[in-house]
Amino acid sequence: MKKILVIDDVEVCRYVIAAKSDAYGFEYHGAGTVSDALDYLKGNKVDAIILDWHIKQNQITESLDQIKEAAGKNVVICLMTAIEGTKALDLLKNGDVNAYIPKPVNDSDLESFLIEHKLI
Repeated sequence: MKKILVIDDVEVCRYVIAAKSDAYGFEYHGAGTVSDALDYLKGNKVDAIILDWHIKQNQITESLDQIKEAAGKNVVICLMTAIEGTKALDLLKNGDVNAYIPKPVNDSDLESFLIEHKLI
């Protein structure tokens, strides 16, 4: 079973993706902070990470390198945000993340991401 880690400080957003992950046969783990995610990654491997652009502690740009190092080079990283036109899309253009999906996450965008990156 493939594993997905969702990093979002909004619990309801994690819940929505958790429900959809289950439908796609993923083992789901949610983290409300970057610190929680890094702790989880110390002892667990994941196939994909979906992370929110804005985290209360800091913006993802400040922690992305730590997340990528902890997760390993083969992990697919998807950035999500409700704010269009942010620097978030620059991370995609620069190859710092593998994909982008808008918030609120819908079934079609999530499924497209999973198919495009051969996760389902």
